[in-house]
Amino acid sequence: RYRVVVNGKTVVFEKERDPTKLRSPSTGKLLTYVVAEGGQVGADDAYAEIEVMKMVMTLRASEAGRVLQMKRPGAVLEAGMIIAELVLDDPSSVKQLSVCTDHLPHTFFTASSPSKRPLQKFRTAVTKLNDILDGFCIPEPYLSQAVQVQLKYLMESLHCPELPLLDMQDVLSSLENRLPARLLSDIRALLLDYSRQETAFFPFDKITSLIEKQELAFKKQAERERFIIDTQTVMALLKRYRGGASGHRSDIVVQFLQRYLDVEEKFVFGSFDKCLDKLREDHQRDQLDKVVQCIIAHENVASRNILIVALLECIAEYKMVVTGDLHDVLKLLAELNSPSTTRVALMARTTLITSLQTPYEEVYRRVERTLATEDTEELKSLIESTSSIFHVLVECLFDDNPRVSSNALEVYVRRSYLAYKLTSLTVHDVSQDLQVAEFKFTLPSSHPNIIRRSMSGSGSALTSKRASTNSLEEKPARPSEERHDSLPGAQASKLTGANRKSMLDAAALDSMSVERVGVMAAFRTLEHLAEHFNFIMKTFSKPENRPTPASPGLRSSRISLQSFVGIIDPLATGSSVNEVDGPEPCHIVNMALLHAPSSTSAVDDTGILKTLQDFINPKKAILRESGIRRVTFIIHLENCLPKYFTFRAAQDFREDSIYRHLEPGLAFQLE
Repeated sequence: RYRVVVNGKTVVFEKERDPTKLRSPSTGKLLTYVVAEGGQVGADDAYAEIEVMKMVMTLRASEAGRVLQMKRPGAVLEAGMIIAELVLDDPSSVKQLSVCTDHLPHTFFTASSPSKRPLQKFRTAVTKLNDILDGFCIPEPYLSQAVQVQLKYLMESLHCPELPLLDMQDVLSSLENRLPARLLSDIRALLLDYSRQETAFFPFDKITSLIEKQELAFKKQAERERFIIDTQTVMALLKRYRGGASGHRSDIVVQFLQRYLDVEEKFVFGSFDKCLDKLREDHQRDQLDKVVQCIIAHENVASRNILIVALLECIAEYKMVVTGDLHDVLKLLAELNSPSTTRVALMARTTLITSLQTPYEEVYRRVERTLATEDTEELKSLIESTSSIFHVLVECLFDDNPRVSSNALEVYVRRSYLAYKLTSLTVHDVSQDLQVAEFKFTLPSSHPNIIRRSMSGSGSALTSKRASTNSLEEKPARPSEERHDSLPGAQASKLTGANRKSMLDAAALDSMSVERVGVMAAFRTLEHLAEHFNFIMKTFSKPENRPTPASPGLRSSRISLQSFVGIIDPLATGSSVNEVDGPEPCHIVNMALLHAPSSTSAVDDTGILKTLQDFINPKKAILRESGIRRVTFIIHLENCLPKYFTFRAAQDFREDSIYRHLEPGLAFQLE
C-alpha cells in the first residue's frame, strides 16, 4: 500500500495486484523456466528460477493457469519487470483493472452536507470559495453547481444573527486560561443577554469597553503588553463585526473581490511573458512561491470568473449597499481591460449602475400611491415619466385595490402606445377579480410597417427593404402581382408606373387610418385566463370593432401589403406573400399573468413558452376569426423585469422570438 498525507489526512492507495502479470520481485538474472511454454501451473506452483545475489530463488504463480514466457533464460531483470504472463483458468476469480473512459459520477463532485452550525458552515464556504479563487477548481458543469451551493451557504450564515455570538464564544474558549476570570464572566454575561434576544444588537461597544477598562487596571507594563497580545484575536473579531451584520457581509464580499483583483490586475500590462517578467522583478527569489500561486490562479481565470460573476449577482439579489470599500473594489473591477476579464468587468459596471438606481420597493410605493389617486395630472405625469416603470406597473395590475389595478391598466396602455394615435380607452369591471381595458388606436406615420414617402409633386420611389418601385417594374411579376387583373376596373398592363404608385400610396395611407382594437387584462393564473378567454374574444365581434371590408388596407389580400407596404421582408420573417382570402388581421391582445406557467419544474423561458404554445394552439381558429394580429403574454416576476412572449398571426401564432421580452408597442422605441 501507498500512504500519502493530504491536508493532514492520511490517504491509502492499494498497489496494483494483477495475477496475470508474473513479475520479478527484485533485481537479478533469469536462470530457467520450470514449465514449458504454455505449460499448466496450479496455484502456488513454481514457474521459474532466478539468481539474486548468487542465490537461487523460486518464483511461484498465485493463481492457476497457463504460462506464456516473456523473457529468455539469462536475461537481466529489474525489480517489477514482467517475466511471463499467466492465462487464468478462471478469469472471473480476479477483477481486472481497466482505463475509465466514461464521465465521473455526479456524486463525485457533489458538495458534502454542511454543518448545521452557522459558524462551521461559514468557515467551510469561505475555505472552498478561496480554493476556487486560488485556481483549484473542479471542471464544469460541476463548478457552477458547487459555486451556487457554497454561495448559498455563505449568505445563509452571514444573515444568521447567531454568527457573531458563535464566533465570539469560539475565540473565548481558546483564551480560557489567559484572560482574567472577572473579564470572561462579564463578557459571557453580555453574550448571554444577546442570545436571549434581550438586546437587539450585538454588544460590540460594551465588550470593547470592558477590555479597555481591564487593560488600564494592570499596573505593570509587562502585564499590560501580555494582555494586549492575548486579546488581539478578540479585538480583531470586534473590528470585523463593528459595522453590524450588513457591514460584515460587505467586508467578506470585498475580501473575495480583492483576492480576484490582486491576481488579475498583474496580467493587464501586455503579453503573458511581459507580465511574468514583471512579477519576478517585483518578488525576491525567496518569494517565487507567490509568483507560482499567481500563475496557477490566472491560468484558471475562466473558472474564477464564474465565482466572481455569481458573487456580483448576490450583491443585487441580497440588496447589499454599494458604498465604501465595496464601491471602490467594484470600480477597479470595472476598469479591468484584459480580454479574459471582460465578463467580470461588464458585470461590475452593471452592478455599479444598478446601485445608483432607485430601489424597486421605493419605486413601487411611489407608483402605487400615484395610481391610488384620482388626480388626472399625476396620472399624466406617470404616463410621460422618463423613468422605467413597466416592471412596477405589471405588479400593480394585480393589486387588491380596484382603483390601483384599473389605473395601472390605463397607464400601461397609454404609456405603451404613446407613439401611436390612441382614439379611445375604456376599462370594464367584468367581475370582482377581472378588469379589461379595451382601446382603439391607429398607426403613426413613422411606424416601421408604413412606407414613408415624400409628398412632393414628382413621384418618388417607395422606400422598401425589398426593392424600389422602378425595380418592381423591371422584375418579372410575382404571383401576387399576376392576380391584379382580377380587381374590378383594373388591368395588369395598367398596374405599372404612376398607377401602381398611387394605388400603393392609397393603401398605405388607408392602413394608417384604419382603427385597430386592442384588449388588455390581468389574470392570476393561466386557468383563470382560460375561463374568460371566450369573453375576451367577444370584444372583437362587436359591430364597431369589425374591420371594414371596403378598406383597401384590410381587404382580401389580392394586393399583399406585406409585399409592397411593409419594410419587413415576408420571406425573412417566414410569412407568406400569398395570404388567404379574408380580412387582414389588425387587432391585438395583451394578457398579463401573475404566476409564470411552466411545463417543467424550473420556471425558465423554455418551460413557459411550451405551456403558452399549448394554450394557444387549440384557439388559433377563433383568433383568426376575430382578426387578431398578435397575442402577447406578460409574465410577472417578483422584483424583476417581466417576461414577454408574442405570438403572431403571420407565423401561424407561433412565438416571434425577435420580440422575446419586449413590449411590442415599444419594440421600435427606447423606454
